Amino acid sequence: MNIWKLIPRMLRKRRALICLYCGHAEYYRKGDDVRELREALLAHDQECTKNPLVAEIGEWKERAEQLWQLLDDVDTADDIAKSRDNVFRGIAMNRARKRTRLAQSPDGYVLEWVTPVPDPLPDILPDPQELEAELETQTEGDDG
Repeated sequence: MNIWKLIPRMLRKRRALICLYCGHAEYYRKGDDVRELREALLAHDQECTKNPLVAEIGEWKERAEQLWQLLDDVDTADDIAKSRDNVFRGIAMNRARKRTRLAQSPDGYVLEWVTPVPDPLPDILPDPQELEAELETQTEGDDG
């Protein structure tokens, strides 16, 4: 494959690869490996503050981290609750309800993202004994 075909003719004459967003240039001289310069420009493009996709990628990464934290909290709830299903279920549903801070699905099929991305959730899980007592109180109220 001829690497020169990947570089527009205009840029070949300037002897530079230029970021379309901010004008940052990677200059080369005859004999330089253009592939290395291309990789350098691609690396710059992924961090360029004027690239509109960079900010969007950061938002999606933040959403993914927050959703991962919710899943991790449910896993931790399993460790906390051990064999007490009501405690596990209470903790898991508590964390599951918090997912609506990040996204909502009015019809259950289409996901609508909340913008802007909210602040991260606190890492505090409910105390299992308090939760179990609360669940028992709710159960007693349902029996009466």
